[in-house]
Amino acid sequence: MDETSIACEDLRYFERRLTEVIHHMQPVAMRWRVVLLIAFGCTLWSAYFWLMDPSIRSVTLTESLQKHFMFSASVPSLLFLFGYLGIHNRVVAPTM
Repeated sequence: MDETSIACEDLRYFERRLTEVIHHMQPVAMRWRVVLLIAFGCTLWSAYFWLMDPSIRSVTLTESLQKHFMFSASVPSLLFLFGYLGIHNRVVAPTM
């Protein structure tokens, strides 16, 4: 066998294996997308109520965050998901 046919066979095997790996990652990526969607939705929902609260202008930031616990919990959870768990890589990687 010449080098070009061996290279073509290797390339075909690599392509098949890569397709298998990406296909296997799809269900896991869907779960991470749901987790990200829930965390992002909670953050948006709680941020809306936090910003629309009329008492936000008369109290300190600490008091306001204590009053709106959902927002205070959802922002660090998003930071944890992106910073520590790398959810952006887990969601986007199977689509490459």
